[in-house]
Amino acid sequence: MHDSILAQFSENSLILTANRRLSRHLIAKHDRSHRASGVWQTLNCLPLQSWLTDSYLQALAAGDTPALTLLSAEQEQYI
Repeated sequence: MHDSILAQFSENSLILTANRRLSRHLIAKHDRSHRASGVWQTLNCLPLQSWLTDSYLQALAAGDTPALTLLSAEQEQYI
């Protein structure tokens, strides 16, 4: 199932997943399917939370957004 889905993405695609476990699984599956060719581009696959955090930090470093306090996982659970 994953093979047909992964085949639809180009090398420059970004795949966002619900969690780290699914990201690791898709990357490993992609790597296994390309291992015979000897050389392949790593799948750009990230959990949504990681992508959002990275995007915010990049925007902050570029001065494109005001500094905000990000909640930790524990703080998110509390509220």
